Amino acid sequence: GAVRMGKCFGKPDRNAEPQETSPIYSGVEYTPSREQRKPVNQVKKTVGMGNDVSKQRLDAASKTGIYNITGKESKEFPKDCLKVSNLRVLTLDKCQLLKVPPEISSLAASLQKLMLPNNKLRSLPAELSAFSALQQIDLSGNALESLPDCFAAMQKLKDMTLASNQLTSLPASIGSAKNLKVLDVSNNRLSSLPAAIGDLVNLEDLDCNSNRISSLPDTMGGMKRLKRLNACHNQLAAGAIPGALMRDTPLDSLRIEGNPLAGLKDEDGYAEYEKRAKTHELKNIDQRVRTGDLSLGLGTAEQYAAMHKT
Repeated sequence: GAVRMGKCFGKPDRNAEPQETSPIYSGVEYTPSREQRKPVNQVKKTVGMGNDVSKQRLDAASKTGIYNITGKESKEFPKDCLKVSNLRVLTLDKCQLLKVPPEISSLAASLQKLMLPNNKLRSLPAELSAFSALQQIDLSGNALESLPDCFAAMQKLKDMTLASNQLTSLPASIGSAKNLKVLDVSNNRLSSLPAAIGDLVNLEDLDCNSNRISSLPDTMGGMKRLKRLNACHNQLAAGAIPGALMRDTPLDSLRIEGNPLAGLKDEDGYAEYEKRAKTHELKNIDQRVRTGDLSLGLGTAEQYAAMHKT
């Protein structure tokens, strides 16, 4: 039987902060010491406390390595964060940022997470090419039209979210991020993916849904760890999916809803893909049964029984 086409799979919350971080105070994750508690309470009652809050944020970042501003419509990049020599996590979310200054290069040696979602960025500085310690990037919800060739040094990068921008292409250097595991370029204006994307041999999860992609590059057949591909709502037609992608990779979840391509049955490599997809679905159902999740729909339960008969 044909493999059931489900809904586009969901994405993890990439804005989540590490568990060890302390509660948020005035937009920054900071827990005052016992000696500091009294003056902090006094500051909270003060009307004009902008400078005090900035100092507290900077002090907290120096101690924790985490600098976080959420929901403050300043439009200006907070350059005081550049003073933190050991900064590991920089989060500026919903700040209406228009630009990232070249001086951000001062954080290149230590920064592991660069989280700048939901701003108004149209471009990024070329200085990002020096960020060799980065493990996660979130630039979703901006207005980026292009990306700099900045990925060659990012050998530790594992997770990159570029969703909901205005990207029309991806730079070939993206294939240099050899340890990337999760890439989300959904909801952009991409008409194609670069051939170099096939160099991402450790990529497991690729989400390119809601673009204008008409075909996938043959090089994707070399993505030896790719498990999930969401290509919903593009312009894929018959023959647009490389046979090697379905035949030679471990891909077991391929979503194509909302494309001119009505199904996968007649595509090259479908037989091999179907076997993996069925095994994957059966394992998921087995896991739900073992864990006591009995909320199986009738169709799924019937499929489960049929699979066990074969």
